[in-house]
Amino acid sequence: MVANDMTYIPFFRLANARSGTSSLPGLLPVLLIVLVLLASALGGCQKAVLYPPGEGPRTPVAISADAPLADKAFAAYTQGDYRLASTLYDRLLQEPGLSRRETVEAWKYFALSNIAYGKHHLGLEALEKWRSLDPDAQTGAEWLNAYNRAMTGMSGTGAARTLEGTVQDDQRPWAVRAESALLLARMQWEGGDKASNAAALQTLETLYAQTAAPADAGLRATLESRLFTLLQETDENALARLAGHLTADNELRYPYSVILLEKARRTATDSADWPPAWQAIQRLRHTDTFADRLLLERVLMPLEQEFGRPSQGIALALPLTGPFGNIGWKILRGAGVAQWELARQGNDLSVTVINTAAEGWEQRLQALPEGVSIVGGPLQKETYTTMQRTGLLRQRAFFTFLTSLNDGEEGRTAWRFFSSPRDQIRSLLDFAQKDLEIAQYGVLAPDEPFGAHMAQMFRQTASEMGATTTVSATYTTKDTLTWSKVLHTFLRVPAQRPGEDTPMPPNPPFQAVFLPDGWQQMQALLPHFFYYQEDRMVFLGNALWEQGLSGSRDTETRYFNLSVFPGSWNPYAPTAAAMSLASALDESGLGQPDLWVGLGYDFVRFASMLGTPEKGEGAQAMNARIQSAQQMDWSIAPIRWTADGLAAQKMFLFTPAANGFAPIDPARFKERLENTRARHADRVKMLEEARQQKRQ
Repeated sequence: MVANDMTYIPFFRLANARSGTSSLPGLLPVLLIVLVLLASALGGCQKAVLYPPGEGPRTPVAISADAPLADKAFAAYTQGDYRLASTLYDRLLQEPGLSRRETVEAWKYFALSNIAYGKHHLGLEALEKWRSLDPDAQTGAEWLNAYNRAMTGMSGTGAARTLEGTVQDDQRPWAVRAESALLLARMQWEGGDKASNAAALQTLETLYAQTAAPADAGLRATLESRLFTLLQETDENALARLAGHLTADNELRYPYSVILLEKARRTATDSADWPPAWQAIQRLRHTDTFADRLLLERVLMPLEQEFGRPSQGIALALPLTGPFGNIGWKILRGAGVAQWELARQGNDLSVTVINTAAEGWEQRLQALPEGVSIVGGPLQKETYTTMQRTGLLRQRAFFTFLTSLNDGEEGRTAWRFFSSPRDQIRSLLDFAQKDLEIAQYGVLAPDEPFGAHMAQMFRQTASEMGATTTVSATYTTKDTLTWSKVLHTFLRVPAQRPGEDTPMPPNPPFQAVFLPDGWQQMQALLPHFFYYQEDRMVFLGNALWEQGLSGSRDTETRYFNLSVFPGSWNPYAPTAAAMSLASALDESGLGQPDLWVGLGYDFVRFASMLGTPEKGEGAQAMNARIQSAQQMDWSIAPIRWTADGLAAQKMFLFTPAANGFAPIDPARFKERLENTRARHADRVKMLEEARQQKRQ
């Protein structure tokens, strides 16, 4: 049980480092004091009592009626009669002729008595009087401990304003401002709303940023320990709200790293929840995240003694032979790198691979040990249908590498670990709406089932996002001779009058067009737009473009300067996880990573963070596990799941380039679009003037 009322961890000696009067070795004795105090707090419950330095509770002693008032007051204080002590010290302070030492001591115990008695406002005023008479007192553990208790006992905006003023007071020692910032942050996150949580995190980040110097390692260690203690005293709901701000980008820096540590400590309540908690602590251990390295060990060691090091088993159901065998082996290559990395961190994770292109794969999947409760795959829709028909999906949690699942199945029967057509469309529309400010769209799709499905999905998604699809049309893929006629109607090309040498450019009721077809078709289709002088159009492609452009050289980009398409793998701006994957592959001579390698790499790391679901654990429990696991650092575009288990991927955006494709620079793309529109407007104006002159 954690102490709810622990003695203050002293900043006072560490604060000297701010003025350059102390070096890091000189901080070690103080750090040892901090560790002892924290160890006592983690070890059990205690009720802190404000005693003078070196003093403890005294055995009641008889005080004669004619004893000096100071002796009576001190006796009342040491015997725990704080109400009487407050009254007696109040009377003592009104007596004339007190020496400076006696006055300082009277104000000190008057403050401590009132705070212990619950008169926090009066105690805080007395603390300020004590500080004014003895400025050095405020850097001592006793004064700071009393200040902590007084501010903690106060509530409302008045206490917050007092703390804010102290935090911003440059005349106060760093120790006092740091303690005030920590207490202010706790008041803010206890506010309960999103804005309050954000304010608390900003307060803590600002405080930690003040310890950037190399000599401030002791200060950082103390801040980490102090925040960890405060979080231990925080209720589950408040901690959950703070944990909701954790992302893969911030979880390895203060204060998020400390929040993750406390969240992991609370999660580790049984053997099923221990693996993801262990994974989180290991991520913190294997990076230079904490200045106080022993803090991690003090949390980890008792948990490992209770639950041991986690042992997990997962499976991959992939085709390793046949037409899709190459993809299966790529996924397996990434999975192997992830398993090796986890093993180096001490995670005993086994990965069983089942070749779904081989005879008898259903029986091998059925025969997996009971502890293997998470499966990655399948990769093919027909394999998934077989699993569904034979009841295999009911036995384990399947994270499929499919673009979609049947209605009502996702998040209940199985989960999606791959981008969907809707993900592609939403990523495109998000860019076109927010960055390019385009509101009207056209759809030009091939007249086949895939094209019809994508066109319908684009119209539906655009409507949901507040955009308008003004024109839709289809073309016959194999009949390229009819494409010009289709484009003539689609763009609303104006009829050319007799005697006019140059036709006027069209003015279609949309500024961007969605083109759900492969790259080869686009190379033949897009020139028709320019034939009809429509050079302002933004072309929105799909993920098929990446397949055609990968590895290509000397690509003709004249017609594609305003083109954009989505992808799940970004080789040009890799994340930390993607760089780690690429480095491991390079060291092993296994080539360069791509989407499929990254998919296998991310899935194994993701599955390891899910823990080991117990038999019979339902979809709701798995969806709860996913909420934490999804915060990892991704090598592919991050996938996020709703509380109901529905996946969405915010995909990377690219544009065709001479050597294949390149990431979109939104600002440069918009500038290029505006310049193209300006040139187009000038050309239209020139044509209109020429026509007018000819008529005259």
